[in-house]
Amino acid sequence: MKHIKMILVIQFLCLFTLSFASAPHLIQAPAELVSWSNQWNWAEQQIVSQKQDSWIGYMIEADDSMSIHRHDCDMANQTTMQALLAEAGMVVSHAFDHKIIILCCMNSDKQIIDFVVTQYDSPFKHRDMPIFWLGKTSQEASLATLKVKYNQTRDTDTREEFIFIIALHTQSSESRRFLKSCIQSDSDETIRKTAVFWLGTFSQEKLNFFIQLAEHDQSDQVKEAAIFAISRSDQADAFDALLNIAKNNSDMKMRKQAIFWLSQRENNQAGDVLHQMAFDQTTVELQEHAVFALSQWRGNHGVDDLIDIAETHPNSQVRKKAIFWLGQTDDPQALDALVGVIEKYGKRK
Repeated sequence: MKHIKMILVIQFLCLFTLSFASAPHLIQAPAELVSWSNQWNWAEQQIVSQKQDSWIGYMIEADDSMSIHRHDCDMANQTTMQALLAEAGMVVSHAFDHKIIILCCMNSDKQIIDFVVTQYDSPFKHRDMPIFWLGKTSQEASLATLKVKYNQTRDTDTREEFIFIIALHTQSSESRRFLKSCIQSDSDETIRKTAVFWLGTFSQEKLNFFIQLAEHDQSDQVKEAAIFAISRSDQADAFDALLNIAKNNSDMKMRKQAIFWLSQRENNQAGDVLHQMAFDQTTVELQEHAVFALSQWRGNHGVDDLIDIAETHPNSQVRKKAIFWLGQTDDPQALDALVGVIEKYGKRK
């Protein structure tokens, strides 16, 4: 997936300084253009007439819970919308609080070829291109335009970026409908997988939608994305849904995916469940994967379970896996247990 420039929250210390020497020129839409469609058409006409790739920029409301991080110390050729708007004589106020700024890179054929998402005081790489600024618009108006442009786009990487941008419109139910439509009807597996990922990241889609995908979809990529979405969900039944996939899914690969993501849940049940799976799963391969998942569970929280498996599991292959992962920890208990296991089974030879 082509790198999407997500710059909503930036937390870094860097010795570089911002370079504003070649900051792009910001052109505001004429005041008499009140409607969103007229403003957008004006910006398109400007880009066509000058025959140069340019940005169309605007802002929408942001969800307070949204947090997308990017760490970037390469500050060359960066500026902020705050600086550009101030330079253009705009009074910057609280009107920009809780807003996402979307910059659409458009060519002279009116095709959107790239995006930047930022906030007004966050640096972004401007590429010395003009910015046609449309101000604030509603999520519904933004979505309507983006959907039209998405349908005109054939490049898969750019379509993936569209899906991410559309998913940011969390206050509109149309965003969720669009993503679900991509999942259910698009022929491109990559697009479907990407839509599942962002639907699971930004929406409160009902868990059953992802469960059905994980159970019945024909694409492994889509199934894996659905299982990941379930693992990230804070809905009450998410842990049980993940556990059911781990135990009962007909696809071995998907069961292994679910077992791993169980270990990443902030849930005290996970250790007991994975320990039991290391003994009860129907194949040695799945038992070994449960051992691996325990090694990844909340730091060293799985050490006691790994020790028990290394000491008591009836299958020597599974015991060896537990011994191996104990050897990768820095827990003093693990070293003592390894010595005991070696002494115990060494005497049997």
